[in-house]
Amino acid sequence: MGAFVLKIGPIDSLSKWSAAEVGRGIAVEAGINVPIVRSQLIEGNMIVRVYDWIDGQPATELVEQPDAQARLGVDLGAAVAALHVTELDGFSSRLDESALTFSTWRSYIEARVDQIQQRAKANDAPEHGLRAEAVRAIVSLAADVSGECRPVVCHRDLHAANLLVDTDGSLIAVLDWDMPEAWDVAGEWFKLESFLFAQLPAAHEPFLDAYSAVHPFGSAWSERVRLVHLLENLNVVSNAPKIEPSFTAEAIAALRLLID
Repeated sequence: MGAFVLKIGPIDSLSKWSAAEVGRGIAVEAGINVPIVRSQLIEGNMIVRVYDWIDGQPATELVEQPDAQARLGVDLGAAVAALHVTELDGFSSRLDESALTFSTWRSYIEARVDQIQQRAKANDAPEHGLRAEAVRAIVSLAADVSGECRPVVCHRDLHAANLLVDTDGSLIAVLDWDMPEAWDVAGEWFKLESFLFAQLPAAHEPFLDAYSAVHPFGSAWSERVRLVHLLENLNVVSNAPKIEPSFTAEAIAALRLLID
């Protein structure tokens, strides 16, 4: 029968996972190897999905191999660039039109910030003053850069454990397509910079070269990336205490650096 991967999640993930399938389909059209869902069923309050197994090793195995990291950087940069070729109709948290779609990055960001603030209040999140400063910075940046932004599928979780590679670092597959949204292309850079390049630094420059050969970064690039870092770290802090305390502490420290 072959090998498979079993993934189980709560029933309230069903709509999110269904929307994520749109992103997976666009990735396949872009030539990216992704796990294929063979079956899905609901058992009680849980969703069970079965994926094809893909042979390879996680990119975490490349920590002591700079040459292999560089090879991964080239392959991943080309893959992400191919994913970002397809421009979508608008910005949204769902790729299947089950959530509101916004015509501008600014309007999407403002709606996203409202949702994050509501979640922070419900969670009694820490650092009220810092979060307020972050919101002001995000809204201001969104107004400044919105005209430079276009909506594409962003995987949004490109860290080493989600990348399958060969022993030489060549990319075999991109895993875990449960978080893709219609964001500005800079939406990939939070996980890339905070996690992937921090762990595999030799992948950084080759990635940028391969990606920019297809997508020049254009105007206001550093501001667009800063906006995404602010937004994602604000989201982490606003989800406290539901997440790992060390992760929250890192996000608080990052917000302080981004605002200073």
